[in-house]
Amino acid sequence: MKYIFYVALSFLCVLQVVKAQPSDNLSLSPSLEEITQFSELAGYDLLHSDFAQGDKGKKIIAISDFYNLTDFALDSALIARVFLQQIKDSQVFSLTNAIAGNASNTDPMLDSIRAMRNNLEFGNVIPKGALLAPKYSLSGRISNDIKELGGKTIVQYNIILSITNLENGLVEWDYVDSIKKTYEGKIPEGFFTQTRYGLICSGSANADISLKEACELAIAEIWEGSFQDIAPNKRDSIVRYAKKACELDSAFGCRAYAAAYRYGVGEKQDFVKAMKFYQKACQKSDGNACYNMALMYQNAQGVAQNLKEADTYAHRACTLDFEAGCGLHQKLTALAQEDSLDERGQMLTQQCEANDSVACGDLAFYYYHGFGGANRNPTKAAHLFQKGCELGDVNSCYQIGLWHVSGLGGAIKDWGIAAGYMDKPCNLYTLKFACANTTHQAQCQKHFENYKSNACFSLGALYEHGGINLKQDIKKALETYKKSCDMGLENACVYYNNLKESLK
Repeated sequence: MKYIFYVALSFLCVLQVVKAQPSDNLSLSPSLEEITQFSELAGYDLLHSDFAQGDKGKKIIAISDFYNLTDFALDSALIARVFLQQIKDSQVFSLTNAIAGNASNTDPMLDSIRAMRNNLEFGNVIPKGALLAPKYSLSGRISNDIKELGGKTIVQYNIILSITNLENGLVEWDYVDSIKKTYEGKIPEGFFTQTRYGLICSGSANADISLKEACELAIAEIWEGSFQDIAPNKRDSIVRYAKKACELDSAFGCRAYAAAYRYGVGEKQDFVKAMKFYQKACQKSDGNACYNMALMYQNAQGVAQNLKEADTYAHRACTLDFEAGCGLHQKLTALAQEDSLDERGQMLTQQCEANDSVACGDLAFYYYHGFGGANRNPTKAAHLFQKGCELGDVNSCYQIGLWHVSGLGGAIKDWGIAAGYMDKPCNLYTLKFACANTTHQAQCQKHFENYKSNACFSLGALYEHGGINLKQDIKKALETYKKSCDMGLENACVYYNNLKESLK
């Protein structure tokens, strides 16, 4: 019995970049040698897999679709052929175009053959059943990650191949690998492509769907997770699509446009404008937008903290079946209760109001953890840390920096802001300045160097990896790791030595 083995490769493309000059194209696109090497490794893995060796009959491969999910225009059909060349002479597989996708240059005569089979004149030459039906599908996809490093841009093409049994849906074989390319400088905008919906939204293509729907789909194609994690090269596009969709009365578009202002993605961060567009979306019954307005009132972003208003919008989100709004509504109900601070809490409150730096930092922990009679209020805690930091408390700077790394307490997840706070205790604040505005002298002097060394260590980690709104800076990473190491923090010494060794 013959097995038909459907191959759908959506990945290995010859990566011809749009509007790039030949020299630029060569520096960004995988070379034929790299493509061939990948194909040989994938072919070897396939031919030595249990799937290939399990049945003795020859498997017939029909070439199916190759999905290009990269930011560039790629010639997927050619790469498919390079891979198939590795396996077609194996005596394990044969190739067929009887059923084929976009990775195959299908012979147009096949359509004529299907039409002529019922003609008696051709009946003996092309009998029914001669074109075999597939049992397996080999599909593929290629995506990319883009990272700027030291004046260069690194593009990593991630390639996935998988064989699916069409009878039961089980994956019989898969293969994952990547190809890295380095581009000198920043990749020009002309290299990147827009999706079909993006082109329609931009007015560069016609379609049978509305402009509003096209813009919403273009936004959805880019906005797959956190808005802050949208790739830099896609930020201008999503802002353009969101603005257009919002102008067309799209609630989703207005919410996306609000997020751009809230997180400073493609637009300068502006909480007031973010609130404006969240409200516009909320008025159009977008529960997610109402929920985000509640968060901004809770976290004092663009407005003073107002738990009553926050609860109003959280409840609105809940009534619009946005589940997170229901949970926030319950939390805000608890936050609305009055505090009944213990004696130490009351003392710290008075001292912080008198601009005692350490007292503000200590009081922040009351509200973050909700102890000592304080109702848990992370936003209030964040503001107390900010005040303590500005007054010189190194621990407050360190803590609020950590909050901005992970987005705790309503703080915007922004590594650039985090690094700014960490830099103060690490490089700016002296012991004299740090302890100048506090009555808690013994506590301040005892813990100063410990907090300072931890701030330097964390700052080094931020610069080593780079993150949201913070460029990777290996030189600064080494400097801050070294400073922390010299102050006796062993982990900093390990990270310093490892990073230095990796640069050799």
